[in-house]
Amino acid sequence: MRDVVMVTVGLIAALPALAADAPEPMALKGHKATVVGLAFTADGRTMASWEERGGLKLWAMPKGTERPLEVKIDGQPLALSADGKSLVLADNTAVLLCDLANGKTAKLGTHHSRAGFAAFTPDGKSLITATYAGVQGEIKMWDVAAKKESGTQLTLPTELVGATFGHAAVQALAVSPDGKTLATGHHIANANPSDWHSGKVRLWDQATGKERRVCETRDFQAASLTFLPDSKTLVAAGEARNGDSILLIDVETGKVKSTFAGSGARSRSLVVTPDGNYLASVSEGSVIRIWHVPSGKVRATVIAHSFKKPVAAVAFSPDVRLLVATCDEDKDNAVRMWDVARLLEKK
Repeated sequence: MRDVVMVTVGLIAALPALAADAPEPMALKGHKATVVGLAFTADGRTMASWEERGGLKLWAMPKGTERPLEVKIDGQPLALSADGKSLVLADNTAVLLCDLANGKTAKLGTHHSRAGFAAFTPDGKSLITATYAGVQGEIKMWDVAAKKESGTQLTLPTELVGATFGHAAVQALAVSPDGKTLATGHHIANANPSDWHSGKVRLWDQATGKERRVCETRDFQAASLTFLPDSKTLVAAGEARNGDSILLIDVETGKVKSTFAGSGARSRSLVVTPDGNYLASVSEGSVIRIWHVPSGKVRATVIAHSFKKPVAAVAFSPDVRLLVATCDEDKDNAVRMWDVARLLEKK
């Protein structure tokens, strides 16, 4: 799955009720292909958007004016550092770190297969990467300053994957806001087709690389993971055989403590506001739902594309003034922005 979901740090005030009519979004244009990734710098002054094959643009926010970019991006962007200075790239199996100020790119190392996920720790000192969702899983940690593998590594257990033994593919990756926990989502296809697909969410100690907990999510496959700001709850979105497709997992116990009723059979990705009060989830087609986390109720529904093209990426700005999204097969390859307060204002 290509969905890339980014969230940044900021504050949000108490928000009012759902607007009767969602406002028209502002569209940022100029990309030559579908935009699959979005990221804001921590100060909210810059937003990055990128294509699957490397086309990168930087935007001055909140006005959405394109910033000049003098460097050539050679690889698939995966993540932007919080200060906006470094971009993680995948060049097939290689993990690269590009300095956006001078264009210099350092090769950190390689995975056994194509790299597909990346996340910085909150302090920016470490980088975690994982292989693409379609291959056997591998997770690596990198020392950003030294530009090499960290002494701490995470090893996926050997287990039954389909009809053979191996390492379950990584389908999602997230680092907790306090930097102490890493979460990975996995699908395990059993040999018996009638058993559908089981899933697991693994919780790791980021400092030691040791596995803390395993959350068995039978009949649920996690496609996107994010933590609430207190780092005590992990939110998982994915595909559910029966029931709801957004789960809240207790990090201490590894148990599912609640679900979002009415989230449907499939939620492709999600992003949480910095205070943890709201999250945006992407379901089938162009639908983005904004949920009130404490109540588990939908507060707004946004149709991201008039022709119902699937959402490819979604993000909140750090001050949560803007909801930003892109769609697959969008002829304009546009980045669309909505005013959050207007989406949630009283009728």
